[in-house]
Amino acid sequence: MNSTPHYKIYKDYVSDYDLLRERMDYENNLLKQFTSVADFNGADVVEFAAGTGKITQQILPFVKSVKAYDLSEQMLNFAKEKLTKTEYSNWGLEVADNTTIPLPNNCADIIIEGWSLGYMVAAARKEWKTVIDKVLHEMMRLLKDKGTIIIAGTLGTGAHNPKPPNKELENLYHYLEKEKGFSVTPWFKTDYKFQSVEEAEKLVRFFWSDGFGDYIKEKKLTILPECTAIWYWEK
Repeated sequence: MNSTPHYKIYKDYVSDYDLLRERMDYENNLLKQFTSVADFNGADVVEFAAGTGKITQQILPFVKSVKAYDLSEQMLNFAKEKLTKTEYSNWGLEVADNTTIPLPNNCADIIIEGWSLGYMVAAARKEWKTVIDKVLHEMMRLLKDKGTIIIAGTLGTGAHNPKPPNKELENLYHYLEKEKGFSVTPWFKTDYKFQSVEEAEKLVRFFWSDGFGDYIKEKKLTILPECTAIWYWEK
């Protein structure tokens, strides 16, 4: 059971969420994997569910532009504060749902989404395929010819052996690969590195569960393993 509902996290605990995201992927493997499946140099990128802008900021030095969207205005306001402190101006942020992005057809060389689809599957329950189809249709509408859709997803937080951590994600990944024609990269590490056991316990307890927080405290962990993969589709 989550200690804090996610809808509250994305509205009222944005700075804590951002700190957790900053601790994620301390070896910077995610960007390496992104650039292994698509050429970001000079690309126009559209980012779905951008959150507080960690990925947005990482790709700014390489791309021509990135337009980032999220349902949470609070998250995007936090992202704006960070991005305005950089030397880059090739970005834009706007509130939007994954199924309705306010952009014209064929405008993106690359589309990125990370981790939000699993929550949409869980929320939609029996109608999850209909919801995911709407998101994928929107991505494909925006994508230029020869463009690439990149979807990042977890294969387990706190895990050393990669596998979908719940049935919703197992179903989603199977659907992307077997029914929607997505390829998948080999799994890779996006481990969290915290500054102290106390910080690790606080952030893990806040985002995941009290039980997970207790485990971090008992084991005195400052590095939390995480397995990740990327699903990608080329137009």
